[in-house]
Amino acid sequence: MSRLIRNSRGGMYVECTDGLVFLTEWIEGRHVNFLDPFELRKSVRMLAEMHFLGEGFSPPKNCYPRNNIGKWEEKWRQRIRDLEMMAALSLNGETSFDRDFQKIYPLIVKDAWDAVEELSLIDYPSYCLKLQKKRPLCHRDFVYHNIIYQEPNVYLIDFDYCVQDSRITDLSRFVRTCGKQYNWNQGLAEEIVYWYHRYYPLSLTEQKLLLTVLKFPHDIWRAGHRWYFSSKRTKGVVEFLKQELSCRDQKTQVLKRIRERFNP
Repeated sequence: MSRLIRNSRGGMYVECTDGLVFLTEWIEGRHVNFLDPFELRKSVRMLAEMHFLGEGFSPPKNCYPRNNIGKWEEKWRQRIRDLEMMAALSLNGETSFDRDFQKIYPLIVKDAWDAVEELSLIDYPSYCLKLQKKRPLCHRDFVYHNIIYQEPNVYLIDFDYCVQDSRITDLSRFVRTCGKQYNWNQGLAEEIVYWYHRYYPLSLTEQKLLLTVLKFPHDIWRAGHRWYFSSKRTKGVVEFLKQELSCRDQKTQVLKRIRERFNP
């Protein structure tokens, strides 16, 4: 990770009228190439080590840390309500995004409800009680543009969204972003999970939770939110939804292979 640079008085930040400003060292490098097995494994290992070393983290006094432990079901139910509203709005739309959303909605809303039901079957509340004692640290934005490769090391930057939550949040985000980037081909998703499990083994509960989180349509919810609620109607959002439609079968097969690797 890039190190913080102290101010002239030895402090970790400088107070400004609209907040606090901190400075970190500059890391000269490039983004990681996930198609390179060596760089992929280095990235996965870094994530596993960050999770292991971050356990027991206690935020400084007088701050307001983010803590999402135990909030998944509530958040997912709200996102389902959002999806239902988006589906209603799509009926009045005339764009290709509206038409594609209508096609994919029946599939993803079933995935969403199935995922919520699986949370209760996995006994998510009991898992969260253990997390509260473990006090894990989650980066929450573990994606390619925050991973810098400087041979032979990789560095993680931008902890702006860090939160106390299950490590599954980071691992599932990593799997999803690589899946989207490469159309759920190349075997990257399976490799990420395989190597993470080697470096820092997932409990049986965490294995089930990972598959459940990957089933929930978080990214489609985000695309719909941008289109219908935030008015960020970009070409990229349209193309993403088309990709989700065309790659749905590939994603289903990827999740099946991950499950089989957990249960050989």
